[in-house]
Amino acid sequence: MNEREKPFRKKKPGRSSRLKFGDYRIPFTIHEKELTISVEKEEGHLIYKRDHLGKTVNKIILSNMDKIMINPVEPVNIPKKITSYYLVEFENSLMIEPEMKKKVYLKFPIEIGIFIEGKDENEILDIITFTNQKYTLYGDLKNGVICRHYMSKILSSIPSIDIIHNGIMELQLYNSTDEWVELTKAVFNACGMTLYYNENRVAMKATIKITSEKYAVTNFFDTPLRKGMKKSIELYTPKTVSLFTPKFTMEGGL
Repeated sequence: MNEREKPFRKKKPGRSSRLKFGDYRIPFTIHEKELTISVEKEEGHLIYKRDHLGKTVNKIILSNMDKIMINPVEPVNIPKKITSYYLVEFENSLMIEPEMKKKVYLKFPIEIGIFIEGKDENEILDIITFTNQKYTLYGDLKNGVICRHYMSKILSSIPSIDIIHNGIMELQLYNSTDEWVELTKAVFNACGMTLYYNENRVAMKATIKITSEKYAVTNFFDTPLRKGMKKSIELYTPKTVSLFTPKFTMEGGL
């Protein structure tokens, strides 16, 4: 079996382990660098504890559940839900010839969601990240949008990553104009962003269609980067977002 296609293994009860995505049987403890997460049974209920960079979270869970799910989530939740927009700025701008279609790869920051399994749906318990958070304004002060900001190199092949720090975005570029266009950034709406993961990587697929020198439309593909990858739990869905518009039109410049 290919190393990248190894099946997921559920964690054994009470076992202390490194952080991996998937299901954890209660009780368990995770140690990962400066992070400790645990769920223990105490006096008939469950105690969730998280210690990260000196900040602690303690929650009592009243439930008969026997597992916790840890998944990568859309990278726009920390320090709080300020925006659903994500902007990736390219370290080097792209000059794209007319009618060019090209596939490239980018890195994006990982946020990690801890979920409780509910009767009808999963409930988010906590969100953490090992990456720094930066926000920026895309567009002008009157009509612009606040975005989670991240700087990434443009890569021609799938890079190696630290799975708890970075994910991979496969970006399909299409310059539909008859002019050369310079592209310096891409803005996405987390509504419709679908992450997939396995033991080696977290990934998503997206597209950007350039419609003029100043305008472009971005969107996502709901497909895994590689066969066998598992779809992560989504936080931004039609049930949680009143205005669900997965496409984003970049009108504030490229």
